[in-house]
Amino acid sequence: MLYTLIREDWTEETREGTVSPYITNNEAACSHCGEARLYEPVIKLFEKARKAYGKPININSFYRCPEYQEKLQGSNPNAAKISPHTYGVAMDLAIPYGLTVLQLKSYFTQAAKELGFLKPRFGHKQYKDAFLHVDLAFMVKDNPVPSAWKPGVEW
Repeated sequence: MLYTLIREDWTEETREGTVSPYITNNEAACSHCGEARLYEPVIKLFEKARKAYGKPININSFYRCPEYQEKLQGSNPNAAKISPHTYGVAMDLAIPYGLTVLQLKSYFTQAAKELGFLKPRFGHKQYKDAFLHVDLAFMVKDNPVPSAWKPGVEW
């Protein structure tokens, strides 16, 4: 797969191949257009949490192109107008069998701490704990939503 890797300093590099041993191409790419623009710190966060857990964690949604996000807004009243998924800094994760959403969240909190990142943003309550949204939106260069994209925000 061809994808764009966005480094922590927001420089970009086009790469070919698998994003990570723990992330499939289908999980990384937009289900609408197949494009993938992925923020390297989010990949590192996922890998560290996945290694700590020791079992697969399925990604329901990682990168979304702006056109797909716009379609979601038309069909889902909860879809964000400015989504961190369109910046490649967010993941929606399936809750692995045998874990609670809070247990899964703890793996990501610990991983962020070990990586020296601020606490990720987590969403799960409004989704009735059906999945866990994890993002590093506050790290986006020229943060478009500074009032909401703050470290540690939960919903």
